[in-house]
This record gives sequence, C-alpha cells and structure tokens, in this order.
Amino acid sequence: MKKALFISAALLLILLAFNAGADDEKLEKLPGYFDFGSFDDYQDRETSVEVYVKEPLLSIVRVAMRREEPELAELLSKIKLIKVRTFSIDDQDTDEISTRVTDMGQKLDREGWEKIVRVKDYDEQVYVYMKSTNGNIDGMVVIAVEYDEEAAFVNIVGEITPESLEKLYGRFSIPELDSIRTSSRSKRIGRIR
Repeated sequence: MKKALFISAALLLILLAFNAGADDEKLEKLPGYFDFGSFDDYQDRETSVEVYVKEPLLSIVRVAMRREEPELAELLSKIKLIKVRTFSIDDQDTDEISTRVTDMGQKLDREGWEKIVRVKDYDEQVYVYMKSTNGNIDGMVVIAVEYDEEAAFVNIVGEITPESLEKLYGRFSIPELDSIRTSSRSKRIGRIR
C-alpha cells in the first residue's frame, strides 16, 4: 500500500512539473498577471521569501478546505495565482529599489492598471493597483517598500472580490494585503489617479 501511494504521489508531482511551463505561459497572458522582473540579486539576503502558488496547488487547498471553510474554498476557485516576493533591503539598495518601483508604477500605468492606493512617505512607499475588464477585477498588485527594512511585491491573479481579499488575508496571513484591507476600511484614502 505504501509503495502504491508513493508511486501515485511521484506521478502526480511529475505531471504537475510537466505542466508547469505551459501553465506559466497561460498565466502570463491573463489580464491580471504582472511581471515584476527578476529579483535574483536579492535572493541571498538575510530575509527572503518567494511564494508562487498556482491553480493546481490552489485546487488541492480548495478540496481540503471544502468541509471546514466552504466560503473560502469557493473564493479560491476563482484565483489562478498568488505570487509574493519579499526580501530585506538596506540603505545601499535605496536608489535601485526606488528606481525599480517607479519603473513598475509607470509600466502598470501604461498597461491600464488602476492605482487605488498610493502612500509615499520619507521611508516607505505603498502602491496598490487593480486591473479590471468589464466590471470584473482580474488582478491586483501590491508594492510595499520600507527603506532600510524590506521590500514586498504581491500579484493576485484571477477574479477578485473584496470578500476574497479579506478571506485571503485572514487565512494565509499575507501581511502585504494589510494595506489593501486597511485602505478599504479607511475613509481618508481615496482613489488616486
């Protein structure tokens, strides 16, 4: 029995790996996908986290949650990708990161993303963008940089509702989503063009 289970798991992993390249190409064509570029120079930092959860794994999570959290399972059925990249930065990185964040913002603007939150302070920047077509939210991008501390880049691809953001925040504890959650409750931050 253990041997059959091991073989089944190995075959599943092989199939998932085989389809990964094709899935990436499909994901990159979705309207809510955003390419942050490479962060390879930062992967050896003191703190570095990379999360890339695609639909096959989200499907497994959905099935596992169906009994205990049916609402969250339903919301996850509409998400195609959750991509999170965070890493520590120091004062030597400030100019490069600032330039990259500015370039990303310009690219998002050119590609028709709507800026819904912008916080720019002496030592931090937070941007939240939303991509929508025909009244449906197709993706969100969160860029949060606290200079001399940490940079975080998040892309959620798929049909997104405020309820799904709240559920994702609560269930997966994605700190970068806190800026969306907080801003949606705050009356002092409005839409910025």
